[in-house]
Amino acid sequence: PCLRLLASGGSPLNPALARDLEAIGWPVAIGYGLTETSPLLTLKKPGEGSSASVGRAVDGVELRTDPAALKRREEEMEEALSGASSGRGQAWGELLARGPNVFSGYYGWKDENQEVFAPGNWFRTGDIARIDEKGFVYLRGRISTRIALQGGENVDPAELEERYGEVAGIAEIGILEDDGRLAALVVPDDELIRDRGPRNAADAIRENLKERGKNLPSYQRIARVEFSSRPLQRTRIGKLRRHALQEAYKAATGAGEGGRADEAAPVALENLSSEDRALLGDHRARALWDLLCSRYRDRPVAPEAHLEIDLGIDSMEWVQLSLLIEETTGAKVDDSLIGRVNRVRDLLAAVAEAPGEAEGGSRRPLEDPEAVIDPGERHWAEPRNTVRLVVATFLYFLVRIYMRAALRVEARGLENLPDTAFILAPNHASYLDAPALGVAVGYRRARRFFWAGATGIMFRNCSVREISRLAQIVPIDPRRGPLSSLAFVALVLERKRPLVWFPEGQVSPDASLQEFQPGIGLLLQHRDVPVVPAYIEGTHAALPRGRRWPRCGRIRVWFGKPRSEQDLRGAGDKRDPATIAAALREAVAELRDQAAGRRPR
Repeated sequence: PCLRLLASGGSPLNPALARDLEAIGWPVAIGYGLTETSPLLTLKKPGEGSSASVGRAVDGVELRTDPAALKRREEEMEEALSGASSGRGQAWGELLARGPNVFSGYYGWKDENQEVFAPGNWFRTGDIARIDEKGFVYLRGRISTRIALQGGENVDPAELEERYGEVAGIAEIGILEDDGRLAALVVPDDELIRDRGPRNAADAIRENLKERGKNLPSYQRIARVEFSSRPLQRTRIGKLRRHALQEAYKAATGAGEGGRADEAAPVALENLSSEDRALLGDHRARALWDLLCSRYRDRPVAPEAHLEIDLGIDSMEWVQLSLLIEETTGAKVDDSLIGRVNRVRDLLAAVAEAPGEAEGGSRRPLEDPEAVIDPGERHWAEPRNTVRLVVATFLYFLVRIYMRAALRVEARGLENLPDTAFILAPNHASYLDAPALGVAVGYRRARRFFWAGATGIMFRNCSVREISRLAQIVPIDPRRGPLSSLAFVALVLERKRPLVWFPEGQVSPDASLQEFQPGIGLLLQHRDVPVVPAYIEGTHAALPRGRRWPRCGRIRVWFGKPRSEQDLRGAGDKRDPATIAAALREAVAELRDQAAGRRPR
């Protein structure tokens, strides 16, 4: 109640923030100036002028603009900031100032003084401004940061960063020029990465940026987007370091000095900040750091490194890593810890602060799944009741009629499917893959199948969760961590039920066979069940990513012979699930070649 006035200076105040503060009842005064102007040039008193203005010149100061300093098209010069006065006044240009408070020059810098002073002793502020007919000044960024495009247009990156920064899923964005066109370096939001994975998150952000660009002039649309897991470097007051942004963008494109290879190794201890070295003073944090440097010796292990993007720790890798953390540090690693860490520094701090000691084998999800799953959620791994079975049967035959008629689903190698518990591992080219598999195997087998499904898609609301229950889909939740997720699928196999697992982890963008995630190898290591490779052809042509309704076509499914973990491991390292996953991918690739009529490699 004693607060009479708010004053803002340093850099222009966001007009919306100024209006909000005044709406609360606090008068806002805005000042503008530079160190070289002692430091005030303009003042906007509360209640006068537009909230987008920085006010009028203070007594004794003269201001004018120099349009010649801006090499920009005439029509662009007519644009003004949102909320700025549309009166005549002076055109957009570099703001020049003269008065008793303006300095006389930089000491000992004769060449620089010639550049910063115009004839008549006018000081060049370097700021782009417009002065309306009432003398109010409107600012629009710095000349030095403006981007000149190949069509002759000039754009203010800070203004575009503010507009594009509102796009969903973006934590930070930097706008720069690449080969005469606009480019962006984006730091994705950690929550989006955790929900969708790096690849899908990048696709979503690109699409959102494209949609936002439709409402902007063509020359303000972003032509190329690159991604970084590291925060963008900023000054003490939060402004982007433009030179550092250029270097980070080159590194993201692989065009920097040495590309990315120079960062593909753990950072040396002596190069860490004093705060990070102090964190490693904890014996458990130091043990974890040594573990990460040893396990990911060919990756950029650093305190600010993103666990998923930089180190490649997906939900399946978390399982094996969490067990190693418990064994190495003695700290408990549960779903709550995994769900709140995104970077190496977060994980180090969490382990250093973790209470108690690990309880050993009782927490191993693949060996004792019921010890990990909450009793209230075990129903996801149990067969449907009679009512759900009747509803599911009715829906199955409806889907079967459509799939047989419109998509002509065919199956090859059904005799390879065991009658006991097994894992079915197909490629993943479309959202039609699951119904195609269900129709291909027939009702008798399909009614026993359980399916691994991502919670972000198959459990996002009550209606979809009920459909998932009808289809016997078990939740794979990367937000909660992999312990509970893998425990569900392990419990399904323990109860002698077949499980469908898509080892690629997500739908392939172009139907090509992607790398298999090591989670399938981890499952086979701990569960003595066969795995059947499968290849689905035709689903991507019928329903590619981005298409709403499927087109008519032909779908064929090939089922390979069952393989054991020992068959897939061969002479490889039993402790490396990635070896098993890679061998399984080769088995699916052989089916793909068979489907295409090619000879096996």
